[in-house]
Amino acid sequence: ELFVGETYALQVEGTDGVQSVERETHSFLVAPVPPPYPGATPQPQELLLHLQRASRPLTVRLVNPFPTSHWAACLPVPNGVPLALVHEGNAALREVAREVAFDGLARLPALDVFV
Repeated sequence: ELFVGETYALQVEGTDGVQSVERETHSFLVAPVPPPYPGATPQPQELLLHLQRASRPLTVRLVNPFPTSHWAACLPVPNGVPLALVHEGNAALREVAREVAFDGLARLPALDVFV
């Protein structure tokens, strides 16, 4: 139960795996809602908080799979390797990003795959 006229703080914890995201605190004030007519019983109100999931860009590095003692260990990774980032949610696969790796590197933008 929240009270009208009071200020509340919502703390959002950082997460492992997303660098430089720390706990954030967001304050909000519960504003009064005028009754529909004089003397009416105050009605519950809905409070919507819009939060955005933290995300960061992803760098994919392709490496030669051969051990250093293998003759092919010094060969470069081919250019133009297509990559697809797929999210598995609710038993369904959904492609959320596509990129091509050059010189063994591909950079994917920060995405919220749960949208």
